[in-house]
Amino acid sequence: MAEEISGIFKEYDLVKYFFSECNKDFENHLSTTQPTPSILEALEYRLDKVIPYSPKFQEALALATKPENVSESFGLLLHLADSVVHHSMKDKSTDINWYTKRLGIATIYVATELCLVQDTSENHKETFEFLSRRLKDFENFGSGSISTAVPLPELMAAGFTTLRNILGNNARR
Repeated sequence: MAEEISGIFKEYDLVKYFFSECNKDFENHLSTTQPTPSILEALEYRLDKVIPYSPKFQEALALATKPENVSESFGLLLHLADSVVHHSMKDKSTDINWYTKRLGIATIYVATELCLVQDTSENHKETFEFLSRRLKDFENFGSGSISTAVPLPELMAAGFTTLRNILGNNARR
């Protein structure tokens, strides 16, 4: 049976379906939970959906970052970030701050997923500590208390280069 349907679906379809379903559940959770979860609680909830699959999640990330899939993957990531910015941050801005917050949350979430796939600590403690530290940095960035802030485009480029290197697509080859 598997051979008969193998041509119907691309490798990425299952990954995309998983991300989409996680995002739907995440959006529902954020819109119905009272009081509204903090950013940390929200992202921890979303990561909890990935943890059962963490031993194989690196493969999912590799599929998601293939050139033919990256556009859809980025859209799904931005949907996750939109949910956080809208619900947990209660942000209604229409200026550049909306984009900055959205990309900041997306960058933090992806970096945390990368931490997760390498985390061997009990109950993924190191991943959740990493997330907490990154969110504190994000809050400090917004308050202007970080004196050596890296421009967002450079931070994102470094994050994507790191992702490619971890997944074996070395950017310098």
